[in-house]
Amino acid sequence: RTLLAKEMNQGDKALAAQSAKALVDAQGKDGMWTYSGGGSGDLSNTHYALLGLKAASRLGVRIPTSTWRSALETILSLGISGDVDITIKITRHWGKTEERRCKPIGWCYMGPKYSDATGTMTSAALTSIAICRSELTRQDSWGESLSKRAIEAEWGALAWLEKGFGLRSPPPEGCWFHAAFLFYYFFSLERSLILCGIEQLGSHNWYLEGAAYLLQTQRPDGSWLGPQHAPVMETSFALLFLKRAILPV
Repeated sequence: RTLLAKEMNQGDKALAAQSAKALVDAQGKDGMWTYSGGGSGDLSNTHYALLGLKAASRLGVRIPTSTWRSALETILSLGISGDVDITIKITRHWGKTEERRCKPIGWCYMGPKYSDATGTMTSAALTSIAICRSELTRQDSWGESLSKRAIEAEWGALAWLEKGFGLRSPPPEGCWFHAAFLFYYFFSLERSLILCGIEQLGSHNWYLEGAAYLLQTQRPDGSWLGPQHAPVMETSFALLFLKRAILPV
């Protein structure tokens, strides 16, 4: 963080601060973000906003504690818990293996009354929780009660993802009225598991499985194309997955 901030010129620092302020100002009363038209927030826009704010924080921009806390509280409240405990085992990037028994927790686009939980939105929630946790810890605003709830939610999300893991055929993702956002799913999964420092999810080396699929499905012109028929967007998501272009928290 210090090195990044030190190497930035004044113009870049001003742009980062301006962009971060725009995101902070756009946060809704429910702690979430949505499209420019306003209304209730959704987890997809919130996912992107928190990634942007985390990047700004890493560049030395101070983000209000209330921004992280408000987002975290709402995201924790939107999790859909399963009824049966399962055992989830993970291996961190640094070689440590951890195991826990917990109920799977999934998330959907705008809360359970709109759609079922999906891999994309559960990954987005896991990313968002990890970001808020890291920032609140850094700002020394991380109480025992909130810490316990967030850690339980992280493990629940990992259990949900491992239970239904599939990079070739994820459940319908994103907005409930669209076909599966396959490459957004790849991107969302990569962000969450890299941020949490996870190399192995249950029996899955998630990166090798995902990379193998992407290398097999790249088109002759170098692009990727999915159900959305948006090659620029889908190729961008595929490349971000392959690059693993984010740092653990």
